[in-house]
Amino acid sequence: MTLVCNEEGKLEGLPLNRALRDEDGDIYDVVAGTFMVVGLTDDSFGSLTVEQMQKFSDLFKVPEQFVKLGDKIVAIPMISKEQQKQEATEQKDFEMNADTSGLAVAGHIGTWHTIDQHEVGGHSFYLMEHDTYGDEAACIIVDERGKLVLDDVYNGFDDDTLRLLDLEVKEVPEMPDPALSVQDMKDYGYAWAGVLPVGQEVAEKALEKGCEIYRLYSDNTEGLCVDAKEIADHAAKGGMLGISKESWMAALEKENYLKAAEMSMEDDYGMIDGIINNGPKEDKTAEVKAPETSEKSSIMDRLKSAKAEKQKDCCPPKKHKGEIEL
Repeated sequence: MTLVCNEEGKLEGLPLNRALRDEDGDIYDVVAGTFMVVGLTDDSFGSLTVEQMQKFSDLFKVPEQFVKLGDKIVAIPMISKEQQKQEATEQKDFEMNADTSGLAVAGHIGTWHTIDQHEVGGHSFYLMEHDTYGDEAACIIVDERGKLVLDDVYNGFDDDTLRLLDLEVKEVPEMPDPALSVQDMKDYGYAWAGVLPVGQEVAEKALEKGCEIYRLYSDNTEGLCVDAKEIADHAAKGGMLGISKESWMAALEKENYLKAAEMSMEDDYGMIDGIINNGPKEDKTAEVKAPETSEKSSIMDRLKSAKAEKQKDCCPPKKHKGEIEL
């Protein structure tokens, strides 16, 4: 039998497919692109025996992804999205502690154990190391329920990581898009709550206000949007969009400040929107200022004046024929 593949697959940039191993189980090569295993006859290809079909079906059954650790290439079995969802469901009632080990985390290969724990904003976070590869692989951080919060963690709970975790737990007075929740975003596959999910229309408006908008991906990565076209293109592909929690809170603070300033200066209280004096103003040119006098008016004079004003307000002048509005 023999393996048939594109011998220039790696040069052409085809995706790595399966590892080839020697008798000791060590990887000596990786097949790039599609391939097949066939039997051999004297002058051509032939069928595999039943035993050979079973052997290679078992050998190449599970897809693999490849990482370089030092001078070695490691093949890691990949799990399907259905398996990831099943693992996430099984973790629903899980409670983390300092001795947790064998933890399966949705979106990540293998199992993990706790090596450190830290409290941020009244919430516990756990630094997890891979059970198989130890400190040769990047760590991840999960919450109290074993749910992924941060991955690709290389320096434990350093200042940058603590800042990200602080943003994770920081509450916002209102969501930028009420139609979407943080849980919707996490179900989509993006784990860090330092970004808040938004739809296309909200994202475009927020970008105009100077907020940071990101393209979110289901593998827990993101990309900064520089214009409305990138937002529209990503949304058209079914991708989720997010707004930086920091920039959203800054925008809210600015908006509330402008509204507070407007409340103290605005002459059109039906238009409290952060833009001062944008409504129609009263015509004050007809107002006649009463001549100032050194004499104080009596209480009776003020009562009479008030009574005359009341009659004026309650009894508007009748319109003559031809002046009535239909």
